[in-house]
Amino acid sequence: MAFLDSFLHPATGFFLLALVLPFFRGRLWRWLLFVPPLYAIFLAFRMKLGSYWVLSYVGQNLVLGRVDSLSLSFVVLFSLMTVICTLFAFHVREKAHHAASLFYMGASFGCILAGDYWTLYIFWQLMTLSSAFLIWFSRRPRSAEAGFRYMLLLLLSIVLLLTGILLRQRVVGTFVFESADAHMMWHFDWLILAAFCINGAVVPFHAWLTDAYPEATVPGAVFLSVFTTTTAVYALTRCFVGLQALVILGVVMALYGAFYALTVNNIRRILAYLMVSQGGFMLTGIGMDTKMGLGGAMALVYAHAFYNALLFMATGCLMHMAKEEYLSRLGGLASKVPIILACTVVGALSMSAMPILNGFVAISLILEAAWHQSPVLAMALTLALAGTFTAVGLRLPYFAFWSKKPSKGKKHNPLPVNMSVAMVLTSLCCIIQGIFPRLLYLRLPVLVEANPFTLWKILGAFLFLGLISFVFIFVRKGLAPGPRRLPDFDLLYRFMGRGVVGILSRPVAWMDGIWTNLYRTVVLRAATGTARVAGWFDKTGIDKAVDGTARMVMGLGKISARMQTGRLQEMLAWMVLLALGLFAVMWFWPWN
Repeated sequence: MAFLDSFLHPATGFFLLALVLPFFRGRLWRWLLFVPPLYAIFLAFRMKLGSYWVLSYVGQNLVLGRVDSLSLSFVVLFSLMTVICTLFAFHVREKAHHAASLFYMGASFGCILAGDYWTLYIFWQLMTLSSAFLIWFSRRPRSAEAGFRYMLLLLLSIVLLLTGILLRQRVVGTFVFESADAHMMWHFDWLILAAFCINGAVVPFHAWLTDAYPEATVPGAVFLSVFTTTTAVYALTRCFVGLQALVILGVVMALYGAFYALTVNNIRRILAYLMVSQGGFMLTGIGMDTKMGLGGAMALVYAHAFYNALLFMATGCLMHMAKEEYLSRLGGLASKVPIILACTVVGALSMSAMPILNGFVAISLILEAAWHQSPVLAMALTLALAGTFTAVGLRLPYFAFWSKKPSKGKKHNPLPVNMSVAMVLTSLCCIIQGIFPRLLYLRLPVLVEANPFTLWKILGAFLFLGLISFVFIFVRKGLAPGPRRLPDFDLLYRFMGRGVVGILSRPVAWMDGIWTNLYRTVVLRAATGTARVAGWFDKTGIDKAVDGTARMVMGLGKISARMQTGRLQEMLAWMVLLALGLFAVMWFWPWN
């Protein structure tokens, strides 16, 4: 029992299995994938508050296991989501894909439980590297390019984080991962904030998400939708609660993401933009510095992890069956994929804050807190929510399932059972959390006392969603997906990259020309002269020495052959003469 009462890091199981996974053979190895997630759940509900696994390094303490109310709530969430994500990816037979996801999930636990910036930095890097492989394993030219752009921008986040950590240590004298003063931000605080904002897909640093997530593997996109941005939200909550700049950034994100989700054609890119929008709601709640706003943000982190993963599962299943990812090429699938349709509707309505679903019990708190702070802020978030419902609750299901007549004779790939089970399980979680919100509120680091099921909130939500649905009937043709895509900040990244390459290519080409001429005039001539000298020495020196040695050996061989006549008496006589000659030389030689 003492062993069970001691602290065990949830990440260790994921890392160990990832390291030994390549050595397993047969078919049963995939069942081992459930061991680390289930063990993480066991550990999460047995964790006690405190600091564990403290290591001393260059005079500083590295804390690998800081357990408080904030980190514990995220550990519980991540442990639950690892089981769901692993179940959804169970059919994948590629060990490298599972190893990357195991490292990714383990690193996310490492970030959440980090008690100092160095530990956070190490696991932050591991998350970035392992998550990139979930994009590259799609093995398409677009996924390769998107993965490198993803890596480059998140590496910028790592550089900013490292710079902020080092500058902070020089001023503060410690690496403790703790809250900053929102009313007196230092220069290193802004650098750390910028690093967290990049990973949190804050506009204008969001384009890595909308560019890379649609190109990931079907299970990989589900993993990515849960852990990267959620870890960034955790870091922002840990350090920058009450920072008013987050409110402004949050509103911009909420409106920006919802607007772009109404224009794109790729079904997973729609969800990627809505991730940006939902992140804006979270940042707004964190920045308002009110108990209700922070509680709503933390509740939305939980709810969003479930319904966002559900939507990525549903769209991934749709891609798996129909082999199509563009909304304009889908349609007429309602009767053929009823499970996918039902799960899509549950996830979409949860994101749209439909009552009795988990999104409602979180977003309603943020909207109420925003209204108390500023009616303009509340109206801006309500407008973003209207765009969210139009994009994911109406436009996506309509054009994916109902906009066309069912096609006859077209065969679809069968859906693996584990994918269906994962979707249904996640749908049930969204419904249960929405009906019994206290189950959700009890896991939050902030005490939530507000009641989401007041009459005016429920009636207002239904009236709001009903009015948008009525308007959609008349404007749906104008929202039809097309082949064109509105320019986004990822184009700016590409132009900047091309500009940097163009600027650097000229001096590099100039240096290459100088080196080429130098090589031709100096190095190549010197090598040619050395080769000529070596050839002459080989012919005049080495060859003559070898030839002389060969002649001498041949001559001795001939003399020896003549001496060996086959007569024993003559051979003994020669041996006696040779021995006498050697004795005479040794006796009469002047040694002194």
